[in-house]
Amino acid sequence: MKKFTSRKFITTLAAQVASLLVLFWPEHQDTIAQAVQGTAALIVLGISSLGYVSSEASIDRSRYEQTKP
Repeated sequence: MKKFTSRKFITTLAAQVASLLVLFWPEHQDTIAQAVQGTAALIVLGISSLGYVSSEASIDRSRYEQTKP
């Protein structure tokens, strides 16, 4: 799962999707590029937020287990 949530993978996937869309609809090249950039940015934002929450939860769990009698 880590491969699919890496920024490199998402960026590569977004570039491939944009390329395919531009190939089929070249007259909308600028609009497609902007939409794909925005979508990729939102995905990276979401994944990084989930990563932060997950790491904080892990830290809190470790602290709780250390202080447990």
